[in-house]
Amino acid sequence: MKSKELHIDPRARARAKQASRAADERMLATGEKSVAQLKRENEVFAPFARSAKIDLTSSRRLA
Repeated sequence: MKSKELHIDPRARARAKQASRAADERMLATGEKSVAQLKRENEVFAPFARSAKIDLTSSRRLA
């Protein structure tokens, strides 16, 4: 059985990550969440980072 690969638009993913980081910064600045709370929430995704596949076929060299 062939596994189905998930393709995500890299630009959309970068925008989503930046928005998430900005939200984390706002929550820290307002005291809505502590560093420890954000760390616990973000650690949930760490195991998946190692198994992620990145498709660079549509990428281009920056320099």
